[in-house]
Amino acid sequence: MAPPAGGGSTEGRPALAMSEPSPHLRCPMCLQVTPTAVTLPCGHSFCLPCLRTMDQGLDRHCCPQCRQDGFLNKSSLSADSELYDYLKSKIVESNGNLAANVEEKMTRKEDLGGGSGFQNKTPLLRSETQIAGLAPELEKAERLLEKEQQHELTVTAANAKLREDASKLVENITSSARDFSEQVMKLIEREFSPGEAVVRDRVGEASARTEQMIKAMQDAENLLREEDSRVFTSKITSVELEIEKCNAVKQPGGGGRQEVKCDLAKLCPELERLSAEFRDKLGQVQRSLRNVFNPSEVTFDPETLHPNLVLSEDMKTVRFSAKKQQCTPSPKRFSTFFQVLSTQSFGAGVHRWEVQLEGAPWMLGVCAASALPRAGLPSALETCPTSWVLMWSNNALTAFERCRAVPLKKTSEVSRRLRVELDWDTRALTFHHLGLSGSCLIHRFTLDTEEPLHLAYRMLSGDPKGRATILCS
Repeated sequence: MAPPAGGGSTEGRPALAMSEPSPHLRCPMCLQVTPTAVTLPCGHSFCLPCLRTMDQGLDRHCCPQCRQDGFLNKSSLSADSELYDYLKSKIVESNGNLAANVEEKMTRKEDLGGGSGFQNKTPLLRSETQIAGLAPELEKAERLLEKEQQHELTVTAANAKLREDASKLVENITSSARDFSEQVMKLIEREFSPGEAVVRDRVGEASARTEQMIKAMQDAENLLREEDSRVFTSKITSVELEIEKCNAVKQPGGGGRQEVKCDLAKLCPELERLSAEFRDKLGQVQRSLRNVFNPSEVTFDPETLHPNLVLSEDMKTVRFSAKKQQCTPSPKRFSTFFQVLSTQSFGAGVHRWEVQLEGAPWMLGVCAASALPRAGLPSALETCPTSWVLMWSNNALTAFERCRAVPLKKTSEVSRRLRVELDWDTRALTFHHLGLSGSCLIHRFTLDTEEPLHLAYRMLSGDPKGRATILCS
């Protein structure tokens, strides 16, 4: 039992496992058992803090129990060896060094009244006890620090990867904008250059005529000032020829000059083509950025889209069109069934999507793109050996797992909105119906593949109102 500090509190001290001591081993004043007990000449034992408190009163020269005088000669005080032996045999410490330190301090043959006496050793013993109690806490703190440092390294590495990916994509935006700007300026220069060349030629011709006339006038003036008749006669012919040439040149009038006009309006189709290419590149980069920020981001892949399906600008909605679209040839495009896959594939983590389905019977699920043909009967989504698909048709639900059909139930309430959850941690694909009253589990698939999976949609009939929209992810 630890010595009391300010009222006998034992808070902050290590617990001591001991049996109940004899009453005479307790301090008569505070009723505590303490290793700092001292014995007075009269034979009564008290703890050192109580003696210090009593030493400040008027009866400080008397034993508090038998009232015998003259005991506070500090040189006559001695440690309570009986109490020490009791404590030594009962103290159970988690740190074995503590008991040894206590024994060492208690058995020193030092004067209790001296500057280095037993009384001055009590704070040291208390400090060592507290230090021993801090050892387990320090060990916990070190383990926590190591754990947090490892977490910091993980977070720093992941964030560095995200920064690198985002920086590359932003640089792609800058590069695409720079290319678009250069192409537009080349388009403008191509239109302006012919007219500017004509204007420069006209300026050159006018400048040459002006210089020719100035030279003829100067030669004529110099000739008129000539006093030597022989020189005058020899030069007059050449000056007259120059003047005749100048007079023979026809000055272009305002009506005779052909105006050079630039029609920028005819550049609009070319500008629209460049703008469309720039928007496509920018959209690709933006979608890639969204994938970096949100690993569950999903859009429909235009290269897999059946020609009778029309894709929205944000690539999250497909709808039916009776007229086939003009599509660029692609080996990934479906040609037999009204199907489309997602651009992204998912092979790890947990991903959730909400899908709005309207107007036509549908199939929705996931599949491995590499195992699904693009034409003929084998290209049907439900026949893919690595597909897990939910079908709603004729108000009945059917689950298809690796080409095997499992009838579920008849219902007319699940053709509107679904939540799809792909959980690679538990290898599960679940479908929930989202209604006004909340969500309801429809079906749960167990995945047994290692291949990354694409979100897949099939429209079962050519209904003009048929559409599928990915609302959120």
